Amino acid sequence: MYKAIIILICGLTFTLDKTERKSPTPYHIHIDTVYHTTDTLFLQARTSIIKSGDIDALMTKSFYGMHTHSYGDVYTMVHSKTKGWQPPLLVNQLIRHKTDDGLLRAFGDVTPEWHQHTQTVLCTGKSFFSYPLEEKPLTGNQREDIEHMQEIAYAVYYPQTNTWSSIQVVALPDTLTNGDRLLHVNAGCTQRYDMPNGDVLLPIRYMKGKNYVSTTILCSYDGRELKYKQHGSSFTVPAARGLYEPSITYHKGEYFLTMRGDESAYVAKSKDGLHYQALQEWKYNDGQWLGSYNTQQHWISNKHGLFLVYTRKGANNDKVFRHRAPLFIAQVDPSTLTVIKDTEKVLIPIPEGNGDLGNFGVTHLHDNEAWVTVSVMPQTGRDTNTLIAKVKWDH
Repeated sequence: MYKAIIILICGLTFTLDKTERKSPTPYHIHIDTVYHTTDTLFLQARTSIIKSGDIDALMTKSFYGMHTHSYGDVYTMVHSKTKGWQPPLLVNQLIRHKTDDGLLRAFGDVTPEWHQHTQTVLCTGKSFFSYPLEEKPLTGNQREDIEHMQEIAYAVYYPQTNTWSSIQVVALPDTLTNGDRLLHVNAGCTQRYDMPNGDVLLPIRYMKGKNYVSTTILCSYDGRELKYKQHGSSFTVPAARGLYEPSITYHKGEYFLTMRGDESAYVAKSKDGLHYQALQEWKYNDGQWLGSYNTQQHWISNKHGLFLVYTRKGANNDKVFRHRAPLFIAQVDPSTLTVIKDTEKVLIPIPEGNGDLGNFGVTHLHDNEAWVTVSVMPQTGRDTNTLIAKVKWDH
């Protein structure tokens, strides 16, 4: 039987800028355990809605091996209106395979999202490349992939025919207009935004020197091919590896971009989704540092407000890897780009055994409901759960 937890969030009172609701609608959080495994570790679980047929949701997840960045085949779970969630099934078109030069290539860090204009599920992510283990054995927790060999990879699911494309790659110019070369590019673990005309705003990162740089590219998409059209502002910081795993959303006439850094997290906003104002470090509205670092953040945007989902330090979570649990949700003040401290709530508590919740995805169902999907990364072993936190507003 699947477990469920219900949390009621109510009685929130605070002042927002005049474009936001002054008395937010209370919302409920309902947590479902939709899959449990004792021996096969599936990570990077994220969910897309499907607006046609009996199947109304599709979740992608990646098989994870025994080493760091040890990504393998992509599996899916589908949710049927009549049968509920079904067990994981291998996607044959997305299996890990050998390239012509003898490397192993895997499609990973996948985010599936419904594309309304074409009625398809567009799954974006990255290609991981590694040496076959029989040729280059690893010991302990060594990194399996070749760190600087990556691509912006994507695949398409066609619900009308229940078929998949193969792994595709976005063709990019060699150099951006700012002179940066597009090296070691990927769109892993990012949250995109689809324009009304079907074009896609896809946040990506590339390598400049020793640091990652985040930017957003505008692409056309016809249901089969994702084509680069132009790029936007670029952001990085000198600390550690720069900025990466960016995610974008749209809220009340503005676009918002959040970015992961090794030592902190950052945010910027834009009028067109490409050209952004100055970068800001994530802070609470009282000026204190948010405490989120070395982990992705994602957005929920609807008529009730702009919300950030994130992890942070300072939550009795020092035993959790990189403080990647619990998952928090809080409302954002769009005018100041700060997290409103009084609205912060635990979205998903620290799992048993101090499991890691750092790789997750957000699904927008409609203005009164959003889902946050995550597969727990256990500190030891391979016994884990896949969870969906359903955030539901009253009206």
